[in-house]
Amino acid sequence: MRPRILLLLATLLFGVGLIGCDPVPKEVVNQFGDHSPTWSPGGDSILYVHDSTSGEPGGLYSVNVTTKVKRLLKPGVFASVDWSPEDNNFLFDQYGTVYLYVLPYDQSDAVTQGTEPKWS
Repeated sequence: MRPRILLLLATLLFGVGLIGCDPVPKEVVNQFGDHSPTWSPGGDSILYVHDSTSGEPGGLYSVNVTTKVKRLLKPGVFASVDWSPEDNNFLFDQYGTVYLYVLPYDQSDAVTQGTEPKWS
């Protein structure tokens, strides 16, 4: 796991943060089966993958870090997710196919084959 993800998980789950930084809300994403968290470029929400292990449907979720309101964006089994720099869409992979999810329309389309998509 990459250091950035470990720091994000530690911050979210245990309140561990960097000295001099504003505290990050605890327990925003902390259920068993939550993984691949990524902050929105605007800093107001986190996308993450939830595996269906706690009775909640598995899928891609968005959570507002202020209100802690979770929203299921797309049900299913996913591996990873990455926000676009514009903060209005993201990439995710499912079974070796990379999809583009457009938030204003709540729709996704396959764009290429691969895993662990990243914006460049």
